[in-house]
Amino acid sequence: MKLGIVANEFFDPALGRMGGFGWAARQVARCFSDDPSLGVEVTFFSREHRGEEDLLSHGRPLIPVHQSRASYLARVRREKVDLLLSVDYRRAYMALFMYLPRTPLIVWARDPRSDRDQARAAAIRIPGSENAPPAGVRSPDTTSLRHVARASQVLRRPFALAHTDDFLLERIPGAYSLSAKRSLPLPNIIDLEPIGRLRYRKPTVAFLGRLDPIKRPWILAEVAERLPHVDFLVMGADYQPDRGGWRPEGLPSNLHLLGHKGEAEKAEILSQSWLAANTSVHEGLAISLLEALRCETPLVASVDPGRVVSRFGRYVGDFPGTGMESVPAFVDAINELIADDDLRNQLGREGRDWVEAHHSRDAFLAGFEGLCGTLGVRWSKAP
Repeated sequence: MKLGIVANEFFDPALGRMGGFGWAARQVARCFSDDPSLGVEVTFFSREHRGEEDLLSHGRPLIPVHQSRASYLARVRREKVDLLLSVDYRRAYMALFMYLPRTPLIVWARDPRSDRDQARAAAIRIPGSENAPPAGVRSPDTTSLRHVARASQVLRRPFALAHTDDFLLERIPGAYSLSAKRSLPLPNIIDLEPIGRLRYRKPTVAFLGRLDPIKRPWILAEVAERLPHVDFLVMGADYQPDRGGWRPEGLPSNLHLLGHKGEAEKAEILSQSWLAANTSVHEGLAISLLEALRCETPLVASVDPGRVVSRFGRYVGDFPGTGMESVPAFVDAINELIADDDLRNQLGREGRDWVEAHHSRDAFLAGFEGLCGTLGVRWSKAP
């Protein structure tokens, strides 16, 4: 089978952003490339990158948008893909879908935003700049997916929605203007291998994610200021103050900005940290939470997607806007879990068991096989 993965990022530093959508595209490509017996060959399609020549990412060809529409159309069709997997949806993807009007299509809902989610993201403010929203908090309009679904029905293109977790079903109608009744599960591939069982000697909290305003990293800086006996290790791409982002100035000495980390370093830090924090105002089923749990590291967060945080850590509550009112709740939750080794260990073990049961390579492949069956796509694996 030839699988085309459509995304706007690819978790490749040479190609730009390093976010969850790109992570998902990479994980699927690796899953099939690492096991030829699965019989799936992957090609990436980008609607954001431009050029006349194919690019390469994670050992797979990436087809950018050509300047000439005719040239681009010919290149896309020459690939002869049997199935398209769209990592969530952006309006720019519609043109590619229409260039392949009969090719079966799966749209993998990863961060569908209801009207409420969009309003909460738009209401984010950086402390000291409350009069204007920061860059990057505006939610994309994804309601045009309903046109793709209707056109697919007219053209008799097999079309399916998939979701990473059932809690997203309630967000799908508002995000895409589509019913969620027929959406099927397609779990994440969490394969990060924990490194060792020893924790840092000093209490340590890990933070994993880009330092974008929607993550509200300024909350973590204030929490660190109030917990000088705790180290905070921040793994994420650099901020962008030139675009209206947060400026990490005057940080406490126990808050360490480490930048983006590769898989081995990330696994080591998550495995040795006592807790993992998330200060966002909104998340889908964040990969950072799942990878922390895979390393048996409990969570402390201001989001609770699918009740993952409240089950395997401490959900501090809902604090919109700057989120600075959440600081005392973060401090209390971190202090509570640091003081109770047995509770941390229990939450970590239970979290890892849950991730391994629900978000593994095998779980993904089972979901993918079910979707192929629903769409009538033949998938012939090697015996």
